[in-house]
Amino acid sequence: MKHTYQIDEYGEAFNEIDLYLIPPQEMAEETGTDWTCEGEGETHVYTFGCVGSGTPERGYFSRHLFLGAVPADVVADSLEEWLVEHEEALAGLAGLYKGTIWNGSNWIGQWDCEDTMRDGIDPRQAVADGEIARYWDACDFLQHDTDDALMEAIDDAGSVDDLASDIVDHAKAENVYLCETDVAEYLDEVRQRCERCQECGGEGSLPPDPDDPNDHPHNTGITCHACGGSGQSE
Repeated sequence: MKHTYQIDEYGEAFNEIDLYLIPPQEMAEETGTDWTCEGEGETHVYTFGCVGSGTPERGYFSRHLFLGAVPADVVADSLEEWLVEHEEALAGLAGLYKGTIWNGSNWIGQWDCEDTMRDGIDPRQAVADGEIARYWDACDFLQHDTDDALMEAIDDAGSVDDLASDIVDHAKAENVYLCETDVAEYLDEVRQRCERCQECGGEGSLPPDPDDPNDHPHNTGITCHACGGSGQSE
């Protein structure tokens, strides 16, 4: 069986993404290619995300098969690997497609044994069982590292981006997946917090900021937001 998997990274755009299977007949019609009933056609699985409720048109009319939903923060490569591992079962699902019938308004897809044909294909459970990986939040992964330790690591690495790349690589070696952009943004927040705290000179307060309308000139001690007035970064 030839197969293609269109697995996209959705990030925080949606809470969940849906998986749909396109049987060979439908794939042939959409791409203008030939197919056979011997299972040599192409089976395609794609992801679908939508703000609010929504279904692809051919999914709504049963011409594409809904396989299930997964959280939007799954790792695309991990999801694709899981699909490849279940290639035989997916081919079996595709083989249950019998074409379409006209209902007077639309062409509706017809399947054999529709109630049981998804047995063994449960992507949501696969995520729960750890078979499909999800991205960690950078804050959760780095929460036990102090700001001072991270600042030292940034200096050693040469830049925030270099350290973020190193952290992502080391985490992946332990089967922990992080988004490099997320890690870099977290490290940059730490850097800015530490630099801001240094401005208070360890006194826990800052002089009024003339560019900040909330800082009034007659105030002589504005609490340092970075250290909370303690004179030390977190």
